[in-house]
Amino acid sequence: MRDAYRVIENPTATATSVTDLPTKFVSVTVNGRTKKVEDYVAAPDSLADFETRDRHRRRQRNDGVFLDEHALEELARSGWLASGEEGATRLQQGDRRDDVLIAQRLIEPGCRYLDGPPNNRLPPLISARSRSMVALL
Repeated sequence: MRDAYRVIENPTATATSVTDLPTKFVSVTVNGRTKKVEDYVAAPDSLADFETRDRHRRRQRNDGVFLDEHALEELARSGWLASGEEGATRLQQGDRRDDVLIAQRLIEPGCRYLDGPPNNRLPPLISARSRSMVALL
């Protein structure tokens, strides 16, 4: 897989640009190595197949879909605010997974998490699993 699929590469060695499509970011870590792929247009079918299998696997585990650092930066650039209900939910997920970096990146721009998201109000320290997460919260 290439790192990014942003244009359609034609057989004539030219490229066609496309606008107004959603961009997906896929990040996979195996044995400490991470591969990130930006999927805007013309990514291989195998990437879409991987995304579908991963979504299905996550639903079976009931984990939901989590943010990574790159996806969080893209959301912020698009105008998304961490201070809303979704920010509180994402922070709670990061807390439960002990993802200190994501938790910090959500708290810095003003995520309100003291009581948790409205549909699941639990003090964040109940879910904290490491000293660094406790210190952050």
